[in-house]
Amino acid sequence: MMYTYPYPHPALTTDALLLRSAEDGRLEVLLIRRRHDPYAGLWALPGGFVDEGEAPEETVRRELEEETGLTDLPLQQLATFGRPGRDPRGWTVSVVFWAQTQAPLHPRAGDDAAEVAWWPLDDPPPLAFDHADILALARERIAQARSLAGRSAPFLAWLEQWLTHLPRRPLAELAPQRTAALAVDLVRGFCTVGPLASPRVQAIVPRVVALFDALYDHGVRHFLLSQDAHTAESPEFDAFAPHCLKGSEESETVPELLARPFAKHFTLFEKNSLSSTLGTGLIPWLEAHPQVDTFIIVGDCTDLCIYEAAMALRLRANAFNRPRVRVIVPADGVQTYDLPVETAQTLGILPHDGDLLHGIALYLMSLNGIEVVSSLS
Repeated sequence: MMYTYPYPHPALTTDALLLRSAEDGRLEVLLIRRRHDPYAGLWALPGGFVDEGEAPEETVRRELEEETGLTDLPLQQLATFGRPGRDPRGWTVSVVFWAQTQAPLHPRAGDDAAEVAWWPLDDPPPLAFDHADILALARERIAQARSLAGRSAPFLAWLEQWLTHLPRRPLAELAPQRTAALAVDLVRGFCTVGPLASPRVQAIVPRVVALFDALYDHGVRHFLLSQDAHTAESPEFDAFAPHCLKGSEESETVPELLARPFAKHFTLFEKNSLSSTLGTGLIPWLEAHPQVDTFIIVGDCTDLCIYEAAMALRLRANAFNRPRVRVIVPADGVQTYDLPVETAQTLGILPHDGDLLHGIALYLMSLNGIEVVSSLS
């Protein structure tokens, strides 16, 4: 049984946008001069009507071969154009395909094409139909691909996969007497209280608590807390809003950690900067505990204080030729804040893409020999 619908049907067409690099490096587009009306004598993209029972992908390849003699091109769909009035013959919708090739091509005019030629993409002749709009979209897409975001797209796709497949590590492989856990900036001021408190950071607290419990049960007794306790005149306040003043509620350790029955084993190092090692007691502690060669780092922010602490420990080991030193960062135990561009612009401050910078910081730490794992269990 044939199905019928009480709606007008547009004619379906396809167009092919082929690009190549000229000798001067500029992009050129392949155009045909139309043999027949409408727009006889004007230049246009190769293309034509979809035959009954034919897929648009088949049509565009057939039309290309008929009008230019070219075959086997890596065509991909660019967009669909269907603005009313784009074709004086009636209502048409065109599926546009495009490809860029470095292979030498030798097009020849045929069928509806009276002539075929390469034209500069940024300086084409007057074009038939809405093909000038199609070329404008192509130029826009190419500019996007050449932007930092476009050039970085393959790396970001890889990064997302890398983050998804981080390995897990068992606690059983750790020697308790040689292991220390370092919690960085797990204070109220970054979790629940004050201008820099972040729900993203607060969300990792239960996982850090569970990890501390597991480490203690495993026999670890070295628990180090590196925490902001700023002076009122801290130069850091030129970059970040005043936060975590020494003795304030914001500078207090999160209560979930303080409630651990083994909190007496915590060693606190107050800091007045992003650094856990500059102007703190951490380096003297390391010198007094040379047997400790495995460090598990948790807390916030991944791209700021966590990165600095992990790199300081890794570089110190490298500088003193201590190959046995391990610096481990469980990804589920660290986090950073998020500040969208729109909000940052309203506030007149720098934006901060939390997900992106969290991932890039983990990558940079891994790149420098830090063991980035999904979790420790």
